[in-house]
Amino acid sequence: MKFRLAYSLLIVISIIGCDITNKTEVEQSNINIQVVRPISWEEFDNNELEVNLLVESEQEITSIDLFVDGELVQTIVEEPYQITIPIVDSGTHNFYAIATDVLEASHTSELVNFSIKIPDTEAPDGFIAHPADWSDVTGTFDVIVLAIDNIAISNVELFLDGTLYSNNENSPYTFSIDSTNLTYDNHTIYARIYDTNSNQSTTQLITVKVADE
Repeated sequence: MKFRLAYSLLIVISIIGCDITNKTEVEQSNINIQVVRPISWEEFDNNELEVNLLVESEQEITSIDLFVDGELVQTIVEEPYQITIPIVDSGTHNFYAIATDVLEASHTSELVNFSIKIPDTEAPDGFIAHPADWSDVTGTFDVIVLAIDNIAISNVELFLDGTLYSNNENSPYTFSIDSTNLTYDNHTIYARIYDTNSNQSTTQLITVKVADE
């Protein structure tokens, strides 16, 4: 009798043990998430980050959180795991993703560095600060151009009577004009300003009068 009872208990324990083992195997989570894009140090020529993820899991994936520079920016809840994320600032950034399954297990992808190069379409600005419009000039006089840009100024061209007179690549943008080489008459001056991305703008046009010394 004791032998039969012990044998029965052993069978029950074996069945329970198998059930627990099988249940544990079914509920295991094994998530693999790879960043297909961006590739390491990829440069984007606009303000959009292209994201493409490869996710493999034994369980159903419920969400994938996307992080840029450590901040959560987007959540994907279904395939395909591809999305475009707007990026405001140019420069170097980093990206990673966290995938979570139905068992609330999660896995973090590798961290990928990338860069954003937002096209500069903003024209530079500036004006002729000296001499004043309709000034009388004699001898050698200076023309001073003030120029600014959101990135950087490349060069400033000065035009005298509609013809390119001189080019200056160094600030302050000062030009010297020898009025003795000009007629005793009115002459027009303006400048064209260029930034490092080939955007340009033109200053106001001023008139100077060469006086007889």
